[in-house]
Amino acid sequence: DDAACEAGAFAGQYCATVTEFGPDGLVSVKNVDRYAAHLKREGCAGVFVNGTSGEMMSLSVSEREALAEAWKKAGDAHGLKVIVHCGCDAP
Repeated sequence: DDAACEAGAFAGQYCATVTEFGPDGLVSVKNVDRYAAHLKREGCAGVFVNGTSGEMMSLSVSEREALAEAWKKAGDAHGLKVIVHCGCDAP
């Protein structure tokens, strides 16, 4: 079954990430790689991006995409699995 996943696919501790904003109030991805390295050093197996701190309701699609892309790149670089929340408020 294509929908099934391995028993240990999501084993370990996952961190709900916090989104950084710059002094201008815009989303910033400049520290995502550093944040990912820290979480890996602390023993996290993966991260949950764009959903725990209300991002799905307060960020645009392009901002959420930029965060997802930055976390995917950082996750690959540091051996973290990345789960991206993709829900949003319907108009």
